Amino acid sequence: TADFLPELQMSKGGLSAMMGLVKYVEPLHNVIGKANAWIQAQQGIRIVNTQTVDVKMQKNAFSGPVVIDSQRSFFVEYGKGTTCYVRTVRVVFVKPRTPLPPSPPLMLTYRNFVPHQLSSGGMLSVPQFEDQNQTMARMIAWLNATGAIAVGAETIEIKIGESEGDQSMFYYNRGNFNELYLSILRVYLHGVYQEPPPESLPSPAMMASKSKSDCIVM
Repeated sequence: TADFLPELQMSKGGLSAMMGLVKYVEPLHNVIGKANAWIQAQQGIRIVNTQTVDVKMQKNAFSGPVVIDSQRSFFVEYGKGTTCYVRTVRVVFVKPRTPLPPSPPLMLTYRNFVPHQLSSGGMLSVPQFEDQNQTMARMIAWLNATGAIAVGAETIEIKIGESEGDQSMFYYNRGNFNELYLSILRVYLHGVYQEPPPESLPSPAMMASKSKSDCIVM
């Protein structure tokens, strides 16, 4: 495997620095660019999967360095503490025993599909979103309309309210605080594709109508 971490800029000075709080994290499209540059430079490999792995950021002492070990297989999360997770782009590849015939290298790109928001919520309620089946149907319609070549797909949890949204490469778990997460679909692609005309894709209203028609009342 080959792991690609975002560049981090840590807070300087004060309590934020002692606690190892992040000031800036490189967005997803930059990290995918790093992975793509690495892929273009390789020979004799075959990419079999691409995924995002959440890695706990560690700081063992106030004055110690920040450590992000994407190869570590376990971690401890303390119930009332604040834990920072950094997202890693992992490319899984194999090297066949017999040489592969020359071919254009994989050009890695991606497309996120975020569930449509159906209601804004309020003080005593949370926002409502379309379900995963509806988001998946929109993703499949987009793939069919563009003819895109998919090389992998995954479901990613993003925290609602984070400034980077679906491009975010880190998040904080703040212990016993109530936090709202959204499941998005991410498909990894070979090549760059133009967005199809809106009329060729299902609208949120169409998806909502289909969802109601699929329900069986007992």
